[in-house]
Amino acid sequence: MSNEIDEIIDDVASGPKSVSGDEGSVNQHSIPDLIELAKFKAQQSATSNGVPKISICRITTPGSV
Repeated sequence: MSNEIDEIIDDVASGPKSVSGDEGSVNQHSIPDLIELAKFKAQQSATSNGVPKISICRITTPGSV
């Protein structure tokens, strides 16, 4: 996934920031925003290992034996 983000950042950096024509105009995301996205995705993938976190506990009410 980070490779995809790195490729997107490279594409955005090599292309123009905004383009306008007869049909309208298009603006790309800023490079600092994409870098923050890459950092967020890296942190997210580092903290999650894909294993669901389920905890099993026993609940006892007061007054039960």
